[in-house]
Amino acid sequence: RTSVRWSLEPEGAQELRGTAGEPLPVTLAPYRLANGGGTPLAWSARADAPWLAVRGAVRGRLEPGEEQTLELALVPEALLVLRAGEHRARLELRVSGPRRAARDPSRADEDAEGLRTCE
Repeated sequence: RTSVRWSLEPEGAQELRGTAGEPLPVTLAPYRLANGGGTPLAWSARADAPWLAVRGAVRGRLEPGEEQTLELALVPEALLVLRAGEHRARLELRVSGPRRAARDPSRADEDAEGLRTCE
């Protein structure tokens, strides 16, 4: 299996608080995705709530040593219909390494892959 090393910072949750009827900040602190391995990585990111969006690139390729900044933003139109209370969303990040041909033709190609979510 191919060894893939990558990191996402900050790890864990980000929290926004606000008062009903008052505006919330539009963007959250950015996440930094880094390729710490020796092979290129393909990545994709998505938010799982209609009121949260990934701003800018939502997929790409990172060469060894490269980094990508992921920005999350609140969707103003969706916030208009969001009721007061606690709401949770996730940033879903899928990262996969290169496929390589198996030496034994009876074995399928192997893929190094990871899925990380941040709430």
